[in-house]
Amino acid sequence: MQDYKVWKYAARLFRKAMEIKPGQWKNPYMYAKCVWKMYRKPLADLDFIDRGSRPTVQMVIQALEQSVKVVSALPKPRHGQDPILEPHYKIVSVMHKLVLLKDLQPQEAADILQRQPYAIDNGEQMEVNDLEDWESYVIKTLTQLREKDRANWQHRIFMRHARIVFDECSEEYNVVHALAAFGVLKDSMLTKTMVMNVWKCDAERPGRHHVYTEQYVRFVVKLLVVLKDRASFEAMLRRLRKKGADYYHFSDLWQTCCLAYLRLIRQAYQVSPVLEDEFKSTTSEEFEIITNRINEWCSDPTSSHPALSALQEVIELKKLNGGLMKAGAIDDLINDCYTTLYFKTGKSLPGPDVTAMLEEKEQERIQNEARQLEKDNAEPKPVNPFSGLLNPQSHENSGTEGGPGDSTPANMDGIHRPRKAGIRRADVLRRAEQAVLRAQEGPRPINAKSRSSADADSDRESIRGDGDGDGDVEMKDDDVERELSSVPGSVHDSADDESDLSDVPLEDLLDEDEAQHLMFPNLIRHQDSEPEESEEETEGEESAIEEDIEE
Repeated sequence: MQDYKVWKYAARLFRKAMEIKPGQWKNPYMYAKCVWKMYRKPLADLDFIDRGSRPTVQMVIQALEQSVKVVSALPKPRHGQDPILEPHYKIVSVMHKLVLLKDLQPQEAADILQRQPYAIDNGEQMEVNDLEDWESYVIKTLTQLREKDRANWQHRIFMRHARIVFDECSEEYNVVHALAAFGVLKDSMLTKTMVMNVWKCDAERPGRHHVYTEQYVRFVVKLLVVLKDRASFEAMLRRLRKKGADYYHFSDLWQTCCLAYLRLIRQAYQVSPVLEDEFKSTTSEEFEIITNRINEWCSDPTSSHPALSALQEVIELKKLNGGLMKAGAIDDLINDCYTTLYFKTGKSLPGPDVTAMLEEKEQERIQNEARQLEKDNAEPKPVNPFSGLLNPQSHENSGTEGGPGDSTPANMDGIHRPRKAGIRRADVLRRAEQAVLRAQEGPRPINAKSRSSADADSDRESIRGDGDGDGDVEMKDDDVERELSSVPGSVHDSADDESDLSDVPLEDLLDEDEAQHLMFPNLIRHQDSEPEESEEETEGEESAIEEDIEE
């Protein structure tokens, strides 16, 4: 009701301005728009006082014809300029809406339009019997106005034509209607790369341009969904992502477009939603084996699957999204695609039996644990005698078993605790991205260095295998040179290769006082007042110190 009062007050102002300055066409045009807005307000939403002042259909028609009369009385534009078409389009649009609301008969509306300056067939009498005839008549009238707009500034004329051909509010539309409407927009507003050219008219109030572009994008999305044109949809999304500031409520618009594109991908590749967790009984070892096979399979250019194609498109959409929309719906489709690829294709890929491989790895792991446990029991870890001096706290905590600093592992019996079955959703998404990356990279080339090393390993295996019963092997010259080159040299041989930063004995770097101070920090040197020791005792102490340093 508040909007109605605003329009009522605005209509009063424009009416007064029309009486003062009848030469300006915008005043009657805005007055007609206000009267139309007041008429469209539902009667149930008005109070008792405003119901009596609600405009009628005749008041709307008179206001529109007055705006057209004022514009027609203006001087003709100069050569090369387009005429003012806003009032002419407005009366056609309002007449069409009144006919759809059944507030005006098609024949009566056609008679009103035929007495306008830009009427078709020079204003001759047109016979319109039903709604189909009316739509054809309106399309001809809009085409007449489009011919007057050589610069294609009037984007609303093209959009009204497309909306008449494809009624988005009706459930009876089909691919033919959508294709016809898309063709209308391709001729005027959309390019081949799905760039939307919507020019801002002179009579367009500030901020309204962004509202129009947002509405047009939503309409084009509905057309693309009906046409199932994913290529054009993706191109439009890329353009839309770059020009976010040109659209009203861009975040909501972007979310609507992404959800529609995801539904189109799911429908095109027939990816059914996963209702339950299919990986709840899958172990991590089995998942690792199957996913590696899927990655190798995806790297083959001849490999194809609908789930893989859908996965590639969804991953591209996720990169394009860049966190603008919450990735819940995108991750759901990625999970569904990779789940389908895992159980429909990954399980049937060639390779050794997964169950046998897992059993073999389990047996090998048990044997390694048993050998390690026997080794630990047979050879206890030696205790460092200087550990108490270097780290007293750890030495105290590592004393008794079960103490406050007990570092003994809880699993002392060597029994393996198997991991709980089930794969996390994050692991599935990560593997899905890896599969798409491998598919884009293609088959990996074999490195020449790795190939030569593999050939060398095969030569060594042949040397070991070829021999007589005594085990003597006849080696080739290349193999002899390889074996000789692998023998480490002596200390004297490599002495010249050592740098100046090699290890130097501690006694060569420090003098006697500093060396004694580092080894025995609490040692106090005797003063000169003490009696001199014999040369034998001094030599014995020096030899003892040297032995301690060597140890």
